Parts: sequence; structure tokens; C-alpha cells
Amino acid sequence: MKTVMRLACAKAVLFLMTTSAAAQNVNTFVYGVFHSSNGEIVVVSVYRFQDSSASPITTLLYFDACPQATTNEGCQHGFGNIPNSAFQGVVYTNAGRPDTLTLSVDTSTIPGFDNHVCVSYAGYGCGIQVPTAGGVISLSWTRTNASSTTETTIRVMSSAS
Repeated sequence: MKTVMRLACAKAVLFLMTTSAAAQNVNTFVYGVFHSSNGEIVVVSVYRFQDSSASPITTLLYFDACPQATTNEGCQHGFGNIPNSAFQGVVYTNAGRPDTLTLSVDTSTIPGFDNHVCVSYAGYGCGIQVPTAGGVISLSWTRTNASSTTETTIRVMSSAS
């Protein structure tokens, strides 16, 4: 579980470091750690961003679903672009507003989406991966004052003359 959390945090930091500021309502990052109905620990991260005003909006999904520690099963992982329409909602700067973001996607229907089960780990990553079909992920997040952070980032780039 510590490895899963480290990976989720590392991906969040990398995303925030590499994403330029665009329209306030475009760049959105949300994650959650859940327990599924069958006892799995599930980590889901969604990133919606636009690199520049001329580039298309991109939405990325990353998830881990790991069985209880008492089993010998591997964790299911998924990563890739998803349709922008699968991730709905806008985060506003008013921290008192209970914004809601929703995710509804079937990863088995998205060409190029990486769905696999990790059956062997090497260091901080997956050593042996077995492809799997993926499936439906449907979640919603509602911001509360107790559990949200809203940031504005401005990247200033200079050029040599």
C-alpha cells in the first residue's frame, strides 16, 4: 500500500510540475483513495489540462486497485487518455462552494488505454505485467472545506535575446 501511495503522490507532483497554467476551469487534478465493495484499496487520479491555449484539452486517468493484503493476487493498474466527456465538472476558486467532479468511463472500450495486472514488483515499479480487459469506473468528488486545496499557478517563461 505504501508503494501505491508513493506512486500516486509522485504522479501528482510530476503533473503539477509539468502542467502550465491555462484557463482556470481547464487545469484540474483530483484523486481519491477508496475501499471497493469487495475490500480492494483503490487509488484514482484524474488530470484535465491544456498545455497552451492552442492545444486541445487532455484528460488522463490513472488507477490502482489492490486486493486485501491477505491475498496473493496482484494489483490492477490502468493509465491513459480518456474522453474529455468522461470527466465532468469545474473547480471554482471560491473554496466555500461545494464543487462536484464526476468520472464515468469504461476503460475496456478506449483504444490504447493501458489496463494490466502487476504480478511481480521490481523496486518501485511493476516487473511483470499481464494485460487485462479493464472496465467501468464511476466516481464523484465533492469539495468540502475540510478536504480541498485550490491553487493558482503562473509559469513565467523567458527567452534569451
